[in-house]
Amino acid sequence: MMSFTIINRPSKSVMTLLKNRIHDKGIKDWLADGSIEAVGLIQGPLGSIIAAMDVAEKTADVEVAEINGTCPQHIVLVAIMGDTAAVNASMESVKQLS
Repeated sequence: MMSFTIINRPSKSVMTLLKNRIHDKGIKDWLADGSIEAVGLIQGPLGSIIAAMDVAEKTADVEVAEINGTCPQHIVLVAIMGDTAAVNASMESVKQLS
């Protein structure tokens, strides 16, 4: 089972947390320009998350990154980032998987 959350107009502290938890330097650099309108968060088992990332990127012009954390149940969190319409479209497509 996957869970979904959308943050519109993410605050400075949310963006700082995301930058600190993303290891992909290219995405970190992309985040630095501050043009993110929305962040979709999807949490779930690894296999479901990999499929979700694929669908999200194929649906709209978004960046998708793993958000590193500590979860003893092997649950993975990814962020789908971009403009509001693109994030919403990607999230809706991913929801159809579950």
